[in-house]
Amino acid sequence: MLISRFALNLRNNYRAALRVWSFELNSLITERTKRLQYIFRIYRRFYEYQHFKDICHSVHGKVKDKNFRRRNILYALGLTLLATIGVSNENVNWRDVRLSVKNFGYCSKDIEFINTLSSNIRCQDCVTKRMRYCYCSLGNEKCVSDSGTLSIKNCNNNLEVRSSVEDGSAMIEVADENHWRPFLNKNELSIWTRDESGNRNSYKVYASYDDINAMDLLNVQTDLDYRKEWDQTAVKLDIIETDPEHYANSHLIYWEMQWPKFFANRDYVFSRRYVIDREHNIILIANRGIEHPDYPENKSLIRVRDYWSYMLIMPYTHFDEPGVHFVLTYFDDPGISIPTTLQTWVTEKQMPDFLNRMYEATKRYGSRMSVRNLRTFNQFRITYAYQDKLAKLKKLWKVPTQRSSTPRDLDRDSYTVRKKPKAIEK
Repeated sequence: MLISRFALNLRNNYRAALRVWSFELNSLITERTKRLQYIFRIYRRFYEYQHFKDICHSVHGKVKDKNFRRRNILYALGLTLLATIGVSNENVNWRDVRLSVKNFGYCSKDIEFINTLSSNIRCQDCVTKRMRYCYCSLGNEKCVSDSGTLSIKNCNNNLEVRSSVEDGSAMIEVADENHWRPFLNKNELSIWTRDESGNRNSYKVYASYDDINAMDLLNVQTDLDYRKEWDQTAVKLDIIETDPEHYANSHLIYWEMQWPKFFANRDYVFSRRYVIDREHNIILIANRGIEHPDYPENKSLIRVRDYWSYMLIMPYTHFDEPGVHFVLTYFDDPGISIPTTLQTWVTEKQMPDFLNRMYEATKRYGSRMSVRNLRTFNQFRITYAYQDKLAKLKKLWKVPTQRSSTPRDLDRDSYTVRKKPKAIEK
């Protein structure tokens, strides 16, 4: 029964299984090959040619051994079993949790907002709030659909994002018909707010930076290990599962966020997807809260179920050159009723602080990755100084070919063997 079920799963998911298997084997073979090259180079420096040849014959004999081949066959079967189990996980239906590219249509007005910054005209509310830019006029604009209805929602279908994989069905639900209004202008940040369901508010943040590039900003958003370093509020931040469709760039993530004293921490389980659209020269990121059977609610934490965000990253010129526009729109329901004045105070204080830390982390990301890549490269490279040390060790450890019962000592300056002088007879 178990074997037939395994065979059925393998037949139904053979493509994904082979893809996972090839990825695992590629990583394993690369690591073993580098290690083998390193060992061979060391052995060739400490042994004579004939000794090294004998070692190679010994290794070749182990490869030809039946037990050795049997172990490798079992290892390959184990990889296949793990790959099949991984892709046939019944807990998650990726068709349902994968965010649809239609969600990025919400960024169409953000793109238009950035493209028209030079001619941006502030409304009366933005003038009163002393905003640098105005999003209200554009964000609250209504469009006519094919059926003749006038609605703000009709303006969100102007952006077509292509995907090479099967599109997901998960959609972000927003209060499209509610109007944006100015909230805060501080330094380089411009923030607007909008009423959502449950007497909550969503926020839209715009900023532009001249000294960071779009790819570094994307990596800071998606590199969870680095996020734990620069974001002190991230108590836990782990990838639950990765989409078997590699080019979907989709993940399921668990996040525990630290709250101030006297408040319980919040945790999130959400689906994330990002797209690098080179045709429109933009990067899009979307998040949405989901349910996962392996991550039930924790009694000591408050689960945030209603959470979503979408982000637009648009470079001035190219993805890898300095200069980037950044628009973030997000909403979450913390699960408790907070007075409006307190909520406004927290947002005005925490949001600029978080975005400033994100900006500083992005500036450090390029140099950090350069150091990491250099360390990784040096692990598999023997420097000239180390080669010189190995050459000296080889000479010091060289065994003389002639043997004699007379005492000998080693002249370490010339690396030659000489006899001790005989005692002079009186």
